[in-house]
Amino acid sequence: MKYNVKKLFGENVFYLANRVEVKSLEAGAIEYGGATALNGKIYSNIEESEELNLNMKNTVGILVPTTIEVNTIIDNKKYVEDVENTIKDFGKTINKFDSRGSWYSDVEGVVVEENTIVTFESNGNPFDMQLLKYLAEKLKTDMKQEAITIILNDGIAIV
Repeated sequence: MKYNVKKLFGENVFYLANRVEVKSLEAGAIEYGGATALNGKIYSNIEESEELNLNMKNTVGILVPTTIEVNTIIDNKKYVEDVENTIKDFGKTINKFDSRGSWYSDVEGVVVEENTIVTFESNGNPFDMQLLKYLAEKLKTDMKQEAITIILNDGIAIV
């Protein structure tokens, strides 16, 4: 299934379709604008695209930050539980893991922070994509974030 990410998630979405392995969170932030540590490796997302390709089996999810108002560190447990419960309400089985991520700020330079990634399997149906959009917009408002990251297989959408 192919989707136009701007029609799916809104005009302000930034979608990066693939990822490359990088040496460190700092190097990924400097070279590509950000990076995430996953399963003992560090990746930066690349290749901006407006087309999202999904199969019959996809790993999708959402990244829950550990900050509010951009840089105030908090315990994100309440927000993670809200995301988990909403996904479970629709009969999905979730996976959850802690991660570290980085991004590059013109003001602060490289910023490294903890986060929690909550994922579930999707057959690529439009409802699952709307669920992710809803969760991202809710977290963005509740946590006073500039953007929230949606996981789409090896790609990410920044909403």
